[in-house]
Amino acid sequence: MSKQRISDERIAEFVQQAKELGISYKEAADRFKIPVWKIYHYNMSLKKNDQPSPDHNTEPSPDQSQSGAEDTVQGNDHSTESPPSSTSLPAPQDSEKNGMPAQVKELIIQYRKQNPDYGFKRIEQYLRNAHFLVIPRKQIRAVLKEAGLLEQNDSSFDQDVSRNEPKGNRRFEAEAPGQLYQMDITYVYIEKIKVLYLINLIDDHSRFCVSASLQFDQSADTLIEVLHKAIEQYGRPEKLLTDQGSAFYSWSATRTKFQNYLDDMHIEHILTDPHHPTTTGKVERFHQTIKNELIRKVKFKHYVDALEKIDSFVYRYNYERPHQSLEGACPADRFMGVSVSKALARRELLSKDLHAGKGYLVHKFGSHETCLIYDGDQEPKVIINGVSSGAKNEHNS
Repeated sequence: MSKQRISDERIAEFVQQAKELGISYKEAADRFKIPVWKIYHYNMSLKKNDQPSPDHNTEPSPDQSQSGAEDTVQGNDHSTESPPSSTSLPAPQDSEKNGMPAQVKELIIQYRKQNPDYGFKRIEQYLRNAHFLVIPRKQIRAVLKEAGLLEQNDSSFDQDVSRNEPKGNRRFEAEAPGQLYQMDITYVYIEKIKVLYLINLIDDHSRFCVSASLQFDQSADTLIEVLHKAIEQYGRPEKLLTDQGSAFYSWSATRTKFQNYLDDMHIEHILTDPHHPTTTGKVERFHQTIKNELIRKVKFKHYVDALEKIDSFVYRYNYERPHQSLEGACPADRFMGVSVSKALARRELLSKDLHAGKGYLVHKFGSHETCLIYDGDQEPKVIINGVSSGAKNEHNS
């Protein structure tokens, strides 16, 4: 079998990703499954030709969707959400030699300590989304290196997972929120409790976690109760995707209680192929995320403690955590249909300086969307259904 030639452009991409991840060329070679000498040979040719290596740092493009009503406030002084106290802005200090303010450095360090598995790209998105700061990943890496926090810099967010997918895999995504939910069950173990079942519901379009319910059994009655509560809170999906587990589906002529409930609610039941579990990939990916970032790291004291910590994680996942497949947006942005307004507001406020007076308010009712932007001491700006106008003029009209 002939060896496949790797182009210089492809190697350049590997080199750039290695720099962004802060890993050695040897580690990069192992990760991307190429001979390490090819990377060194490529760098030598660059030095001879005096050409800089390419930088593939691109700007995320927001996704647009439609859903129900939402009031969202984002910013340092104008937020209805309650961020952890450890993320509050430190006292202003003099700028450092590299031109980055000390308080921005502290934001990076604090966020990394709270989320040691998050890589440079996710930190970059966090600064952009939560504080309207434009900080290149190279500078973020420098701050983490100076603080001695490069031990765990490998995050799935920093990998181009599409390149590692088996050939023939096709990504499917529902066209709108509420069109399709994915439902599945995973296990949670707590000392002195035999086994608990974490029943998760994910909106296919937005990756929004509609429910993460910790239960003592996985009976049809329990599954129906979890799904019904989610419907009462977020609305009825058109379709529900599950595997062919006995509680969800019966191979016999007798339908399960769960199937009968779906029929009564006029929800189309879609089943995965038994040989293709990746069909429910989004909810399976959520299983991995909550296990890696919470369940395997925290020792729950008891059942109620587990409930509280899982609820807290789900809130952060939905409203604060940048999502890889959403190009850095949060699932709630897509689920509530305010991705475009939020992206426009953040673009207006982005800068290299930290300013506590910046923020925005997004209100959506049906298909109508209003966004009020506060940019420090300037007059507030209003965007209505994507059209910008001055707050003063809009008020007078």
